[in-house]
Amino acid sequence: MKKLAVVAAVAGLAIGAAVAQGADSTGKGIVGSVHDLSGRGTGASGYNVSDPGQRICAFCHSPHHSANTNLEQSDTVANLDGTAAGTTYNIYAPLWSRDMSNQKVPDAYVSQTFNPSSLGKPYDPLIGPSRLCLTCHDGTIALDSYYGNKSMVAVQTFDEFNGPEGGGGVKSIGIAADPKGLSNDHPIGMRYSDFLGAKDENDTPYELMPTSTNFVDTTNTKTAWTVQSVLYRDPMDSTNVKDFVTCASCHDVHNGNAVGNKAPASNMRGFLLYGSQVNSAFCLTCHNKNGLQGVPDGTPTK
Repeated sequence: MKKLAVVAAVAGLAIGAAVAQGADSTGKGIVGSVHDLSGRGTGASGYNVSDPGQRICAFCHSPHHSANTNLEQSDTVANLDGTAAGTTYNIYAPLWSRDMSNQKVPDAYVSQTFNPSSLGKPYDPLIGPSRLCLTCHDGTIALDSYYGNKSMVAVQTFDEFNGPEGGGGVKSIGIAADPKGLSNDHPIGMRYSDFLGAKDENDTPYELMPTSTNFVDTTNTKTAWTVQSVLYRDPMDSTNVKDFVTCASCHDVHNGNAVGNKAPASNMRGFLLYGSQVNSAFCLTCHNKNGLQGVPDGTPTK
């Protein structure tokens, strides 16, 4: 396993609405949630997708004959300037049942104030679980292409945003769908610690909260989860590949007990987030805007 080398930049990506049609995040697990495609949950709505055995896990995981292993290497990540890539790491694919062999690197977010390539920082939109999320949310892979099955559903998923539910309809789950890829979403694939306490090219502080900061729920009570606990580290090389922001840094795909966001209104979904959107508390868990949420130790404002 090679150590993580500095990458010029792969324009970051984001999944600001990775579950664009998400159910309220009440920590009840996958059953009945937006990721329940068995035919009994909300996730298959509008797609006519269901599993003959009413399984849930099979849409993502396979107990036997998985499509990928955790030992595969990736060193072909493209850079903004077209030069050779420099990142090598293990592909994170826990008994994955969906094909990732032809997965492309989507366009990613870059701005005047955020461009890791100019700082020589690693920026890889497919690192960790983000690669897995995009096997559904890239806008090209059908939901029923799993467990070795070929797609039987002619459906195109779009990247749209309309209204408080975060999507233009049941088909708008293609967060990285062309033509914009993830260039219009919150960046992921960068190392949080590289920007903590740092300034951008304009000498403006990034204003990030300490990694010990807790998420808060809708009652403004601290959850057990911190910024550090949701950053990705390679389980096979946690010394060199760690502290990366991924899709799973915001969204609990299994809708587990970590999720603290209950929708404040009937038309505002929870998006499987780890914390509350009330008073933008979720955003302010990472982004330190003085006087809005908390103090440097991450204590929420009462």
